[in-house]
Amino acid sequence: MPDRSVHPLPVTSNILKLIAMLSMLTDHIGAVLFPQYRILRWIGRLAFPVFVFLLTEGFFHTHNRRLYLLRLFLFALISEIPFDLAFSKQPFDFEKCNVFFTLAIGFLVMIMAENLFISPPTLRYEPMRAIGLPMLMAVCFFVADQLHTDYSTAGILAIGIGYCLQRVNFHRCIVFSGIVLMLVIVHTVEVWAYLALPFIFLYNGRLGVKNKALQFAFYAFYPAHLLVLYFIKNSIAVLP
Repeated sequence: MPDRSVHPLPVTSNILKLIAMLSMLTDHIGAVLFPQYRILRWIGRLAFPVFVFLLTEGFFHTHNRRLYLLRLFLFALISEIPFDLAFSKQPFDFEKCNVFFTLAIGFLVMIMAENLFISPPTLRYEPMRAIGLPMLMAVCFFVADQLHTDYSTAGILAIGIGYCLQRVNFHRCIVFSGIVLMLVIVHTVEVWAYLALPFIFLYNGRLGVKNKALQFAFYAFYPAHLLVLYFIKNSIAVLP
């Protein structure tokens, strides 16, 4: 498990979340309002790998994984209508689902991997354990693919790689690089995410300010900013 001892480094988990949120906001401004400016989408490539890195960090450090998973699924449901409105101008679009679904399914994959291989054996026979995890992961990949979640199966694989590298206690920069590399294999534009490496290097393994309101704000920002972008785009569309 990654070391959380005190380090004289300035970047906390909360700071990484802020960086990822700003990157995501820039990306969505580019996607919804200014698609002609590709640089906005390039800046936005930092967001998902940082969120995946923080997700794997959170998996190992949370006191209640079930509550964490429930929170991810809850905000996936809350965010779906704002996501659909922002990107397809209709409240229900089954062509694509928001990124919270990807994160939630990926978190579920990590829970299953932990139960099958790390915790007291769920299945006592090694052959069954060896077969069980690929089958369960295949189901998760299938669900992500059928739901057309943001980043889809590539996102689930990136989370799985982050989990494996965290589990063997590699340096955080290697963990982040592994996550990004998986995404680059599928979408070469994700190479821009490596710009976040200096922040990952300076990450001190600590949460920062612990506050329930702040935690809620980090989650609520996703559906809130999508609604704002939707209303801005609609306002621009009706101007003479």
